[in-house]
Amino acid sequence: PAELRPPRAEGSAAPDAPHGRLEGEVRVRGTAAPVPGAELTFLRDGASQSVRSDAAGRFVLNAQAPGAHELAAVDAPGFAPWAPSWGHSPVRFVARAGRVVRGLRVSLEPSQRLTVEVVDGEGAAVPDAELRVLGPAGRPFPVETPAPTDAAGESRVNAPEGALVEARAQGGLHRGRARVDLRATLAGRLRVVLAGHGDEVAILGQVRGLDGAPVSGALVRATPAADDGSLQLEARALTGPEGRFRLAPLDAALYEVEARAAGHAREGRLAEAPSELQLVLGEESGLRGRVLGPEGTPAAAVARGGSAVLGPVERSLRDVREVYADDGGFEVGGLASGVYELRAVVEGAAPSAPLRVDLPAGRWTDVGALRVTPGGRLQGVIRGGATGRDRLEGAWVTLEGVAAEAPLALRREAQSDAGGNFRFEGLGLGRRSLTVTAEGHHARIVSGLEIVADEPARIEIRLEALGEGEGEARLQLVGIGAVLAASGEGLDVGRVIEGGGAANAGLAPGDTILAVDGRPVPALGFEGAIERIRGAEGSRVTLRVRRGELERDVTVTRVPVET
Repeated sequence: PAELRPPRAEGSAAPDAPHGRLEGEVRVRGTAAPVPGAELTFLRDGASQSVRSDAAGRFVLNAQAPGAHELAAVDAPGFAPWAPSWGHSPVRFVARAGRVVRGLRVSLEPSQRLTVEVVDGEGAAVPDAELRVLGPAGRPFPVETPAPTDAAGESRVNAPEGALVEARAQGGLHRGRARVDLRATLAGRLRVVLAGHGDEVAILGQVRGLDGAPVSGALVRATPAADDGSLQLEARALTGPEGRFRLAPLDAALYEVEARAAGHAREGRLAEAPSELQLVLGEESGLRGRVLGPEGTPAAAVARGGSAVLGPVERSLRDVREVYADDGGFEVGGLASGVYELRAVVEGAAPSAPLRVDLPAGRWTDVGALRVTPGGRLQGVIRGGATGRDRLEGAWVTLEGVAAEAPLALRREAQSDAGGNFRFEGLGLGRRSLTVTAEGHHARIVSGLEIVADEPARIEIRLEALGEGEGEARLQLVGIGAVLAASGEGLDVGRVIEGGGAANAGLAPGDTILAVDGRPVPALGFEGAIERIRGAEGSRVTLRVRRGELERDVTVTRVPVET
């Protein structure tokens, strides 16, 4: 719903700020338009402090005490709120006496209204169906309750991209769900098909420390153990005074349940829902260090990505933090022992080189300085319209990759101006892909962009306008036509698109890609492997594929595909 992007924040002396000060602005996502009257709530040692943005979207937080402050919530009328679990925010401002940090930019996304169509298994409209919109981790999205569907089986709802929309009919005997994806966002419509009935259940339990004492205020999450596209519910909860929690509503399925709390290492395990379990948090491990800008000076605004290494290719972006401190310092606690891969991001610079750290249990590790680099630049123009030559204003351009799926400053976006122009600075060098969307046009993924250090890369992108009678936008790209996910030592093949190169070459769900053009996937990394699999229309790529116990080389022709 919201993205917080640090510009080149700066720290300086402020004699009139005895405990420290933070200055920033609230803007409409992707534009320079201010958001007046936004309420920002900061949390320090259990006490909250709120400030509001003025008519120009600016806000000032004069800290009531020095130390770390979490940005707990941002809310403004007409916009999707930003609200992580209370006390577990990934955004932190470190107040220091007599110092001010300027540059926190909060971008809020306007609330989006979708037409939801509810049909039965035969495609017939279902009137009087009740709707529920679930945000991240199964929490109800904080908007008005949607009205039941009308005689045409339709209703209007507020639902951000990524939300889950659930429909129930006949007293809950029939239920269906659908995810608000890019296609639904572009079309402004979402179809929910009613299927069978399934009871909602709960996982109950208690969180304790190694000393056996209950841990209150711990964040407990339940996420589906299998990402099989079944649209299972997720849930999160904070433990009470006795350390007890209730995760609901959930489906009767297998879940990964994780608990984390300050001063402890997180703990997780698999659990069936419904069930009851005890979680014991171990000794806390932590990471600390400093981030330097390209000039070698401290970076006041830092997004530090702490990726837990799950395998040769797979990474977890659960430990992303955005830190505002005038000395560039960061501390991240509550980690379990394991192998982590760190990189720092500063607006206008390329991420630092990944740093791998083997973090022992119960210890803090100082990683020293992470230095970002100037990186490369990309300039482009977006055209479309009926002729394909009009310069498009307001088109969204998003940098593809794992970082694009992360929250906060690891996500890189731009919006085209009145001349259809857009630009990126501080990009990592190498091959990159872009997703481009614009109202009234089909979306497109453009791949194979080479980002170098010296000269800006330049590109012209043409989007195809929706034809007369076309109600829904499609996503167009050139590739092998398969959905891939990092797993073990390769890329698991998920859905295979009919008519794509992968389908024509005989690839099927369950296959694993081990190498691309002779280079092992672990050596390329997830993003590098995906970029090498994509390419120009008509070109070919050779994949080493494992199916069961058999390995073979498969040559796939890259063709245009649509989803």
